[in-house]
Amino acid sequence: MNVLGSSEELEGFDSMTVEEFLKAKTESIIARFTDETQVAADKLVAECQQKSDELREMLDSKFAVAPESTSTTNTLSGDNLSISNPESSQSVDQPVSTGPINLLLTVEEGLYKGKSFLVKPRIRRAARLIGRSSGKKFKEYGVSLSEDYEVSTSHAKLECKRAEDQDAEQYRILLTDMGSTNGTRVNNVNIEVDKPHRIKNGDTIGVGATLLRVKFEHEK
Repeated sequence: MNVLGSSEELEGFDSMTVEEFLKAKTESIIARFTDETQVAADKLVAECQQKSDELREMLDSKFAVAPESTSTTNTLSGDNLSISNPESSQSVDQPVSTGPINLLLTVEEGLYKGKSFLVKPRIRRAARLIGRSSGKKFKEYGVSLSEDYEVSTSHAKLECKRAEDQDAEQYRILLTDMGSTNGTRVNNVNIEVDKPHRIKNGDTIGVGATLLRVKFEHEK
């Protein structure tokens, strides 16, 4: 390999000393190598993130409870959950539900603006998932935002848990960020990863470029 370069590349160096020429050429090689290394590193990071999302989705599929048609249970109990609740003037502070709650999630901002998703989290059932995946768990039972590339494959989950206080038959709806790349927002406030947050009627949930408005629909 000709490390000194072609005759065209050597033009302009004829007035330099050998030491100056070698120093300039070395700096040029280092700069080019640095650029190529950065490109390779960025590509590797992107591939690792993709594999991480795919692995998370695979693990969710392996260990999650089947949808409501099965009686198998494998969700965490509601005991000792640490729950925070970002407040909003738009939230409607209603009592904890004493019956099944359906969530009507309407997109107010983003590519899916105007679309609504009906999600039915249930106690002792698999979490309802939000993400970029177009798998069955997302499209049929959760929220699939496959065209929003700021959303992680498995971004967040919605669960129904028993309240820790008062009547044991009362429930709360909890939202948890599952280690997403760009985070999850409740009423424009970022929530912590892997920490359940109580969701109330009227709250907004932000994932990627999508903003969802929550509406509780109580089953009779």
